[in-house]
Amino acid sequence: MVKIFFIIKQDSQRVKNKNFQKIAGIPLYKRALYKLKKFNVFIDTDSNNIIANCKKDKNLNHVFCYRREQKFIDMENSKSLSPAPLMIKNFLDKYVKNKNEIVVTSHVTSPFLNVETLNKAIKKMQNYDSVSSCNITQDFSYLDGRRIKPINFNPDIIQKTQSLKKIIHLNGAFFIIKKNIFLSNGLKRVSKNHFFYNLSFPEYLDIDNYEDLAVAQKISILYK
Repeated sequence: MVKIFFIIKQDSQRVKNKNFQKIAGIPLYKRALYKLKKFNVFIDTDSNNIIANCKKDKNLNHVFCYRREQKFIDMENSKSLSPAPLMIKNFLDKYVKNKNEIVVTSHVTSPFLNVETLNKAIKKMQNYDSVSSCNITQDFSYLDGRRIKPINFNPDIIQKTQSLKKIIHLNGAFFIIKKNIFLSNGLKRVSKNHFFYNLSFPEYLDIDNYEDLAVAQKISILYK
């Protein structure tokens, strides 16, 4: 059975108590977990609330929740580096014995991801070493930095939109990879033999700010 790994924290910066905000009356983190009953789900968290609820909620019997190590909390608080790759490695070292086992890392902030879509993406691992969710656009795009520059078009030429190169945006709904590939790939979830799985709306919606949250709450009556 495929294992799914979540990193869920108590506090969030852009949206207060984001992982506990309710979508259609259900806390965001539970909405994601409830869908995954046919998977073995693991959670690394610093939240006493989540740990307690995973123990007492009968609908979360498929979930194993463990407390985040202090070194990862300290790393995140330093704001210099993300501890996520090391936390994934920690999960793989402790809970995934088979080096060829397929694992999924996901975010509870993608409330409209369908299990059927996830299963289709997992099947792609028959031909690829890794798979990630994305949304692919074909729009005039600039790279924002010290110097703003076009990415996929020549500003001196009038081009049709359909002639532009496609832009791939990783949305974080899921990353799928084998343990040995992740460990041998510099703890990166995108391998050389990678498949970008394009999601449509609302599956690609990731709650990153209050506007995203408002949209999710509004459309939750239409989408599960």
